[in-house]
Amino acid sequence: MLFFQTSIGVHIDNDYVSAALLATSFKGIVKKDCKFKYFNKNTSFEKRLKTASNMISEFVRDYGISSPYIHMGIPIGSLVLREITLPSAVKENLKTTVEYELEKYLPLPAEDLYFDVQKIAEDKEEKKIRVLLAAVKKDELKPYLDLFDHALASIDISLAAAVNTMADLFPYLQSYTFVWLKYDSFELGFIQDGFFHASRVFETSLKADALSSEIAGELKTVQKNLSNKSEGQEKNETLPVVLLGTLVDEELKNGVRKKGFDVIDVDLYASPVAKQEFIFPYGLALKGLKKVSNHFNFLPLNLRKRSSKAPLYFVILLCFFAVLSALAWRVGIIVQEKSISSHLDKEISVLQKDISQIDKIQKEYDLLEKKIEYIQTGNPGKTFVLDIIKELTSTIPDGTWISDLKFSDNGVRIIGFAEWASELIPLLEKSPYFEDVVFTSSITKTRTGKERFIITLKVLPAKIAE
Repeated sequence: MLFFQTSIGVHIDNDYVSAALLATSFKGIVKKDCKFKYFNKNTSFEKRLKTASNMISEFVRDYGISSPYIHMGIPIGSLVLREITLPSAVKENLKTTVEYELEKYLPLPAEDLYFDVQKIAEDKEEKKIRVLLAAVKKDELKPYLDLFDHALASIDISLAAAVNTMADLFPYLQSYTFVWLKYDSFELGFIQDGFFHASRVFETSLKADALSSEIAGELKTVQKNLSNKSEGQEKNETLPVVLLGTLVDEELKNGVRKKGFDVIDVDLYASPVAKQEFIFPYGLALKGLKKVSNHFNFLPLNLRKRSSKAPLYFVILLCFFAVLSALAWRVGIIVQEKSISSHLDKEISVLQKDISQIDKIQKEYDLLEKKIEYIQTGNPGKTFVLDIIKELTSTIPDGTWISDLKFSDNGVRIIGFAEWASELIPLLEKSPYFEDVVFTSSITKTRTGKERFIITLKVLPAKIAE
């Protein structure tokens, strides 16, 4: 990870557009800004795409980004996903191998598709790998390419990017089912050992009483057909569920739980993502700044924006200045040592004059010690403040506390709170240290039910108290 890089993630959905700007610093990856806008479901794709372009322009303008790196996400509905098994020997040339037989796996002409592959599991004993093949029609990506024209670094699967976000914020989540609820449908994504495996989109009527049953039914069907279980997962064990979407509430979560699924609560609002709408663009921007588990890119190499080497040159320049500074620091240390030696000689001569002050300080110390001893041993003719505080502590009942204690020549004034303030007068009068115990104002009731009181009393001399 290089310092001072920026990355923009953009997600365009049917009803909203969201974008996130992340940057690297000495503190790590930080979120600089996020934007989102909702639309009517009939809003054209061109308008939503233009809104995304405007958001990017605002990032570039507001943060002085000279050459933005944009990572675009597309919804699952635009894709064809297929899981295939291949010999482990081809993993070094995986994409090239799949390209030769692309039409064998997909029912569409290869020349009409952009595709990418990702290894999702490996069986070393069988010497085989499981691969997720994802493809999209070229016509689907044409509007993106026409508008941004070589400004895009990648076009990825939005749901896979959301998995990267979850892995970054909640690393304990390795295998689960991701459910994203929209206004007219919900998407199911299956994650095993940190990798995005499969996904489906289901239409829904969004009727509250039937929605939980509808989601649970599809979860059971799809999880039952999973080809492999995660590491450590029992044969008949269902994957935990992460249920997100602006329409998700506790009633829906509890409904899915009653169907036998473990719905995990994740607090996005306390994380850098802050809002559910940003879970997709955050993961998209993240892939431009660090290595992530899920990294599809449907853009051909010739259409991708090339990474700038400016941050690398900047780091090299920083290293050069660091070495130069270290050399200058060493030379400075030698010069400073000579200066310090000369300065110390002068200080020693000055300190010799101050030695005479030690006797005076010692005498002051002895005097303070005597005063402390006098306070600790007491004065036979008077009762000390510590004695009064000790007596009050042992006399007043539990549930009573003192908020103000003031001493004067006339005696002591006590302000405090008690369950029954009227009980305090007899208790204090029984003490051998106090006399003339009276309330100086009426007792008042606080909102918490406590009684506020003000009492004055006189302190008996120590000899009488004894």
